[in-house]
Amino acid sequence: MTDEITSSDVVVAGCDGSWYSLRAVSVAVREAAARRAAVLLLAVARPTTASRLMELRAAEAAEVARAVAIVKRAASLARVADPTVLVETLVVTSAEDPRMTALADRAFLLVLGSHGGGGQSAFSLASTSDELVHRLRVPVLVPGAEQRLPLPVTEQVRTRVKVGWRPETDHPDLLRLAAREAALRETGLEVVAASRGAARDTVDQTQHAVWRALRAIPECAAVPVHVVVLEAPALTALLLGARPGDLVVVGTRGGGTLAGLVRDSVARGVLDDAPCDVLVLPSGVSAERAGAPDGPAGLVVRRARPPRSAASQRMASAT
Repeated sequence: MTDEITSSDVVVAGCDGSWYSLRAVSVAVREAAARRAAVLLLAVARPTTASRLMELRAAEAAEVARAVAIVKRAASLARVADPTVLVETLVVTSAEDPRMTALADRAFLLVLGSHGGGGQSAFSLASTSDELVHRLRVPVLVPGAEQRLPLPVTEQVRTRVKVGWRPETDHPDLLRLAAREAALRETGLEVVAASRGAARDTVDQTQHAVWRALRAIPECAAVPVHVVVLEAPALTALLLGARPGDLVVVGTRGGGTLAGLVRDSVARGVLDDAPCDVLVLPSGVSAERAGAPDGPAGLVVRRARPPRSAASQRMASAT
């Protein structure tokens, strides 16, 4: 094991020794293999307090030793998961460590544990996870529950990338990131928009606004795209039909950190309730940092174009 950073691009996995972080390590290895990149296992030694200098030094040394043991265990897991992926490790005593600056230049994806209502507190203001997001400024992948059994064939076919899109507020980078992830996974992209009413004119306006945004993004032309317009709250519309094996892409408005996952926000609701992996694009973070390639060789490219009528779109969204 070494703390040296040697390769060019890395998927970073946060490690704290919990079951959730070990799950994050295995997912980070999978993502690194798909992107032909290395995986870097990062542990942040917890700050300690003591009344005497000698006691403080001893406590700090013990915490660093604990962090080193955590990344050693994580590295062993990563090498078993995929021996072909280069594994690097890094232990720092704070997110302000100078080595984090070099890491920020190489990282394009951060994988963190904690999914669901019980683990959402990991993304609270001033948490280690929030500090890492602020320092690295990359999209954040939060794994869903591990699948113990293979999905039925009918569910495997429907696996796709889902992204919620609000034409009046969301940045095009959210669609760009989702399209890149769909190309990487060789699957389709489902864009979900919540309509403010069931009137035909309202649905038409929402539908056309989504397609205008899609046509302006080259990455969206490289994958099959399906637009769903639903008269429902944004969270309900996005999670409707989501299954294990899907990827839900969502943005935040927290100024580049996960502290923007305030109660009742769509992003927080997705992290609390999604049955699958969730990819979070923090506010102000560019989709360019995701590092997803244009798509594997041989991927069928389909031009994104709107359906013939709003009626056909509403029929599709009902199925």
